[in-house]
Amino acid sequence: MKKLISLVLAAVLLAFLILTNPTTEEFAAWYGQQTVADADASILEQALSTLSARLANSAERENYLVCSVFTYDGCKTLGIGLRFFPLDDLTEQIADLRSTYAAWLEANTK
Repeated sequence: MKKLISLVLAAVLLAFLILTNPTTEEFAAWYGQQTVADADASILEQALSTLSARLANSAERENYLVCSVFTYDGCKTLGIGLRFFPLDDLTEQIADLRSTYAAWLEANTK
Protein backbone atom coordinates (compact mmCIF):
# COMPACT_ATOMS: atom_id res chain seq x y z
CA MET A 1 0.00 0.00 0.00
CA LYS A 2 2.87 2.38 0.82
CA LYS A 3 4.42 1.66 -2.54
CA LEU A 4 1.17 2.54 -4.32
CA ILE A 5 0.86 5.80 -2.39
CA SER A 6 4.47 6.64 -3.23
CA LEU A 7 3.86 5.96 -6.92
CA VAL A 8 0.71 8.09 -6.94
CA LEU A 9 2.51 10.96 -5.20
CA ALA A 10 5.42 10.70 -7.65
CA ALA A 11 2.99 10.73 -10.58
CA VAL A 12 1.19 13.78 -9.18
CA LEU A 13 4.51 15.59 -8.64
CA LEU A 14 5.66 14.72 -12.15
CA ALA A 15 2.38 15.94 -13.63
CA PHE A 16 2.64 19.18 -11.63
CA LEU A 17 6.19 19.81 -12.88
CA ILE A 18 5.19 19.12 -16.47
CA LEU A 19 2.19 21.45 -16.26
CA THR A 20 4.18 24.26 -14.62
CA ASN A 21 7.25 24.03 -16.86
CA PRO A 22 7.91 27.71 -17.66
CA THR A 23 7.65 29.01 -21.19
CA THR A 24 9.91 31.53 -22.89
CA GLU A 25 7.25 34.21 -22.36
CA GLU A 26 7.18 33.50 -18.61
CA PHE A 27 10.97 33.68 -18.53
CA ALA A 28 10.85 37.00 -20.39
CA ALA A 29 8.37 38.42 -17.86
CA TRP A 30 10.53 37.23 -14.94
CA TYR A 31 13.70 38.63 -16.52
CA GLY A 32 12.01 41.96 -17.13
CA GLN A 33 10.90 42.14 -13.49
CA GLN A 34 14.46 41.40 -12.36
CA THR A 35 15.89 44.22 -14.46
CA VAL A 36 13.49 46.84 -13.10
CA ALA A 37 13.56 45.69 -9.48
CA ASP A 38 16.33 48.10 -8.50
CA ALA A 39 15.54 50.92 -10.91
CA ASP A 40 12.95 53.66 -11.21
CA ALA A 41 9.79 51.73 -12.00
CA SER A 42 7.89 54.62 -13.58
CA ILE A 43 10.39 54.94 -16.44
CA LEU A 44 11.23 51.30 -16.87
CA GLU A 45 7.71 49.93 -16.69
CA GLN A 46 7.09 51.45 -20.09
CA ALA A 47 10.14 49.72 -21.52
CA LEU A 48 9.39 46.42 -19.78
CA SER A 49 6.85 45.23 -22.33
CA THR A 50 9.27 45.98 -25.18
CA LEU A 51 12.13 44.24 -23.38
CA SER A 52 9.99 41.19 -22.62
CA ALA A 53 8.85 40.90 -26.21
CA ARG A 54 12.41 41.09 -27.54
CA LEU A 55 13.66 38.64 -24.95
CA ALA A 56 10.91 36.15 -25.72
CA ASN A 57 12.09 36.09 -29.30
CA SER A 58 15.83 35.87 -28.59
CA ALA A 59 16.16 33.65 -25.51
CA GLU A 60 17.07 30.04 -26.19
CA ARG A 61 15.08 27.39 -24.33
CA GLU A 62 16.21 23.84 -23.65
CA ASN A 63 13.02 22.00 -22.70
CA TYR A 64 13.48 18.97 -20.42
CA LEU A 65 9.72 18.38 -19.92
CA VAL A 66 9.78 18.98 -16.14
CA CYS A 67 12.11 21.99 -16.30
CA SER A 68 13.71 24.31 -18.82
CA VAL A 69 17.10 25.98 -19.12
CA PHE A 70 17.00 29.44 -20.68
CA THR A 71 20.07 31.07 -22.21
CA TYR A 72 20.03 34.81 -22.76
CA ASP A 73 22.91 37.23 -23.07
CA GLY A 74 25.41 34.46 -22.21
CA CYS A 75 23.68 33.60 -18.89
CA LYS A 76 21.84 30.40 -18.13
CA THR A 77 18.76 30.23 -15.90
CA LEU A 78 16.90 27.13 -14.69
CA GLY A 79 13.12 27.36 -14.78
CA ILE A 80 11.18 24.81 -12.76
CA GLY A 81 7.69 25.04 -11.33
CA LEU A 82 7.29 28.66 -12.53
CA ARG A 83 10.40 29.63 -10.51
CA PHE A 84 13.70 30.73 -11.95
CA PHE A 85 17.22 30.14 -10.62
CA PRO A 86 20.29 31.75 -12.23
CA LEU A 87 22.83 29.00 -12.90
CA ASP A 88 25.83 31.19 -13.66
CA ASP A 89 26.02 32.48 -10.08
CA LEU A 90 26.02 28.91 -8.85
CA THR A 91 28.77 27.92 -11.30
CA GLU A 92 30.97 30.76 -10.07
CA GLN A 93 30.37 29.80 -6.43
CA ILE A 94 31.28 26.17 -7.14
CA ALA A 95 34.48 27.28 -8.91
CA ASP A 96 35.37 29.46 -5.91
CA LEU A 97 34.75 26.56 -3.53
CA ARG A 98 36.90 24.24 -5.63
CA SER A 99 39.82 26.68 -5.70
CA THR A 100 39.51 27.30 -1.95
CA TYR A 101 39.43 23.56 -1.29
CA ALA A 102 42.43 22.98 -3.59
CA ALA A 103 44.41 25.66 -1.74
CA TRP A 104 43.41 24.20 1.64
CA LEU A 105 44.28 20.68 0.49
CA GLU A 106 47.67 21.80 -0.79
CA ALA A 107 48.44 23.65 2.45
CA ASN A 108 47.38 20.75 4.67
CA THR A 109 48.97 17.84 2.84
CA LYS A 110 52.55 19.03 3.10
